[in-house]
Amino acid sequence: MLILAYIYYNNYNEIKIDLTLGLLIFISIFVIKNVLTLLISFNVANGRFPIILFESRIELIAFGILFKLTMKY
Repeated sequence: MLILAYIYYNNYNEIKIDLTLGLLIFISIFVIKNVLTLLISFNVANGRFPIILFESRIELIAFGILFKLTMKY
């Protein structure tokens, strides 16, 4: 995912299209989600966080961005 983010970043700097910016945001959300899920998963054993709801909300936001971009272009 980080490689895709790097490619999208370079493409956005070259052509300045909203689609590449949206794809960069989409990939960034999933990278952040994975990092936060990894950090939070250590606390789940103690019953501190409802991790399933957390993951679902972040994925819903990311897919909403992708859907909006798909419908626009």
